[in-house]
Amino acid sequence: MNQGRRAKEAVLVAINRARRWVDQLMAGAALAEIATKEGKSPRHIRLLTSLAFISPRLMSEIINGGKPYTATDLAGRVPLVW
Repeated sequence: MNQGRRAKEAVLVAINRARRWVDQLMAGAALAEIATKEGKSPRHIRLLTSLAFISPRLMSEIINGGKPYTATDLAGRVPLVW
């Protein structure tokens, strides 16, 4: 597996985790509880939860092998409005 494909898969895994975390938060779980279960810091969870709200256009770009992104690159750039 090449490095670009591994990077893309890592971003997709991070997006799926972020969606799961947001679902847990919406169901009433505490951020600290999620962080403990995941073995991550609350800061890490907070940073990456924005990935759950990635635009369909950007998601398509990631899936179709556009510009390579990392999860942390994307987390700081997810617009609140598409």
